[in-house]
Amino acid sequence: MSKLSIIESILHEKFKVSNQTCLTENDKDQKGKVFTSSYKIVKGNNHKYGLYRYSSDAFPYFSDITDLKKMCDYILFLEEGKYLHVLIFELKKGNDSARKQLKAAKVFVEYIVESAKRTGKLIDDLITIKMIRVSEVRIHKLKKRVQKEANAINYIDDYCDYPYPAIYLERLT
Repeated sequence: MSKLSIIESILHEKFKVSNQTCLTENDKDQKGKVFTSSYKIVKGNNHKYGLYRYSSDAFPYFSDITDLKKMCDYILFLEEGKYLHVLIFELKKGNDSARKQLKAAKVFVEYIVESAKRTGKLIDDLITIKMIRVSEVRIHKLKKRVQKEANAINYIDDYCDYPYPAIYLERLT
């Protein structure tokens, strides 16, 4: 059984996103104006993945303490050969910080992986967890410069500010 199959077997299907081809957010900006952001997922030939989205109501066992139920926008489990890459995405319209939501999701992902091991699922340690902030403002500022670049993303402590207008999975692994 593949690592991705193991993850999919333990996660509830109601959290799997019906449209697996893009990351989309419908929200209000700081001025209350409704907006939609959408980023197409561009996968490589050997990529298999599952895209999940959790909301604060997915954690009913927590009290309503500020930031306790914070969660990222998407978790993408990407299988590439013998590796499982877990890409945690937080979509932002502006330059707001995403670290709290990304770190909360990282702890949640670690719990998922440890739960798989605890229940006897054959999953090894060839797993990477990366936290990715996608800022619409930053992408528009850098658009001309980054379109010419084809380099992989540089991470600092497993965190990056994503510069591209589409989600290129090969650049993230």
